[in-house]
Amino acid sequence: MKSKKIYFFKEGKGIREAEKVIRKWFHSEGRTLPDHFSFLTDEDLVQEVPGSKALNTPDSIDLLPFEVAKDISNACPKDFLLNSINNKGLWLWLTIFYLTNLRKLNDINYYIPQTSSEYDYQRWYKHMLRQTVYVYEKFGIDSKILMPKKLGGTTDAMEWSISSPWFLESNIIRVANMIYRDEDQASWRKTNALNRKKKGWIKHYNWFIKKLRAVYIVEEMSPEEIYEIVRNDPTFSRFTS
Repeated sequence: MKSKKIYFFKEGKGIREAEKVIRKWFHSEGRTLPDHFSFLTDEDLVQEVPGSKALNTPDSIDLLPFEVAKDISNACPKDFLLNSINNKGLWLWLTIFYLTNLRKLNDINYYIPQTSSEYDYQRWYKHMLRQTVYVYEKFGIDSKILMPKKLGGTTDAMEWSISSPWFLESNIIRVANMIYRDEDQASWRKTNALNRKKKGWIKHYNWFIKKLRAVYIVEEMSPEEIYEIVRNDPTFSRFTS
């Protein structure tokens, strides 16, 4: 798939057509792909993102979400993506663009998270591509430990970073990297960092920061200050010693 520009589906007919295409694909036997993707540049349905650049993706190949987020970011004007986080037409366009590369999930809410006319945050924040690009835009290389293995997946850490206000602070994610990052691992995370059965995994860190906020103004602390407190807690000794 190649496109000279990035587009977004227009309100009304454009978004309805995008949702119809994704639903037909999702419910088809064997997830049959559309015969063509010409509607991605149909002027009746889409609008060009001004200043955007070319975007390319190979067909039917698993992609690393971090690399995809970087590609999308590089193809968009500065700050456009963070300012368009609720542009449903944009995320539907990008979903269809990467349709052949997405992991086959069981919940259509990961592809079309807002299925009614009313805004539903609990469904909207789960959009897998939106989550991936959002954390990349906010945290850059530090976002990599939040990423799933393949494009179109999600992780607990990714969902917490979107749904927990304190996890949207750059110092909190920087400390998470100081605790769990392992550049020798394909996942970029230390072994068992996302293992629910292991003491000190990432959700324990989420809870720890939540409690820490009752005592400190965590948002104003440096990553080093937070890390020293975490490092001295035995809960995280297996990752910090």
